[in-house]
Amino acid sequence: MKRILTLSLILVLTIGATALAKPEFTAIYGTPVIDGLLDEVWKNAPVVELTMDNYEAIGGSHVERGPGGFGAGGQFRVMWDEENLYLFCDIADRDPSYNANPGISNFINNNVIQVCIKPDPSVDKGSGRFIFDLIASSNAGRPLVYENWIIANQVELPIAGITFFGGYVIEVAFPWEILNPAAVAEGVSFPFGPFIVDASATHERRGFLMPWPDGNDGITNEDAWNTLTLVK
Repeated sequence: MKRILTLSLILVLTIGATALAKPEFTAIYGTPVIDGLLDEVWKNAPVVELTMDNYEAIGGSHVERGPGGFGAGGQFRVMWDEENLYLFCDIADRDPSYNANPGISNFINNNVIQVCIKPDPSVDKGSGRFIFDLIASSNAGRPLVYENWIIANQVELPIAGITFFGGYVIEVAFPWEILNPAAVAEGVSFPFGPFIVDASATHERRGFLMPWPDGNDGITNEDAWNTLTLVK
């Protein structure tokens, strides 16, 4: 009986440790068309799902930052080739807020995907980090990108956004020439993590939904982010 209980305890601890592990992102090799559509090339890409129902189970966190209940969740796929790192986000959101204007300092009082990337992990901690804000639509009638860490300005990236009843899609390419990674090859890994910012229809920020456990404190700490690995 004692041996059975010991094995049961080990099994429970193993399951718990597995369930609470931060998800790792895998980027498959390929070149999608940046049009906001889930092309055939994307269908082999591993999916990381981040929702209010599963964020604790995958070692993520939710940070409440405003009135009302958080109402968003989504799926993320990553791809790469010799020119770009690609991200496809499919987000469910119950009440859209897409009214950012070009030239503003950030978009985070709207529904936004923020993407944390440190392409060269050998750089000293606190340096070489990118945090991109991606919005699917705007008052300018197009998707917008803002980089609020290294470049600290609106940037032009290949991006497509589609909004629809109940959510939005963002597809974007991050050129390696901007990211300046240590290397671009199969097996390369570096800190990475996309997360969801939800806002109400009146631009009141509801909160952050993240794939790492440290919540808002993890945004500026690349050690808290997830890991992305390039594979072929």
